[in-house]
Amino acid sequence: MHQAFNIAALKLKEMKLEKGFKYAVITDIDETVLDNSPYSAMQIKKDVDFNSKDWITWGKLEKAKALPGAVEFFTLADSLGFSVFYISNRSNEQLQETINNLKKWQLPNCDAKHVF
Repeated sequence: MHQAFNIAALKLKEMKLEKGFKYAVITDIDETVLDNSPYSAMQIKKDVDFNSKDWITWGKLEKAKALPGAVEFFTLADSLGFSVFYISNRSNEQLQETINNLKKWQLPNCDAKHVF
């Protein structure tokens, strides 16, 4: 992950931003920003397939860690004037917990206007 974020950071720094325009970085959340491998480990340990109930329970715990390089990259993007938008296929039932989990890592733009 570090390599991907490092290359993306170089590209952001190289961009020539024109005044009067708004710029954004749009990212997926799960397995891009937040690491859900503990959920996957639980599935293996219990020998269970994915199910919405367990996934929602995991999300509500707000325990996903940031993937290596994610915090640094999105903090850089924010400092360069990019708005950061986060998207996920998580249910709306998990929205506040997802926002809270992102905030734990001090990621920029962690609010209902930027997390979908």
